[in-house]
Amino acid sequence: MARKQSSTGRKPKAKKTANTTTKKTPSTPADVAHPGPGRPKGATNTPTDVVPVVKSRCAKCDSTNRGEYWGRTVQQFAGTAPDGKPYTHIVRRKCKCLTEGCGQIRIDKTYENRPSSG
Repeated sequence: MARKQSSTGRKPKAKKTANTTTKKTPSTPADVAHPGPGRPKGATNTPTDVVPVVKSRCAKCDSTNRGEYWGRTVQQFAGTAPDGKPYTHIVRRKCKCLTEGCGQIRIDKTYENRPSSG
């Protein structure tokens, strides 16, 4: 059964009842259940390594501003990278320089070390 609309075109508001109860929210942390996974009380921070990463640069304008990668090619080939570290794969990805007036397309080559598991 449809509600009757008033002459203004609005639906009538629902009436409030006097028997409304509100849920009591806990006010102290002891009343609150554990919110989920996290670090246990008294645990210390885990040491984290900071590894410097050099961004690729456009050969034409020397900018690091680039578009998304596309056309990824992976070559399984072991060797030693120019920085002296071992690698197992060579990854080549195409991208475009986003610097205004440049638009140079380049291939970014990275050396990855993917040790076999097992």
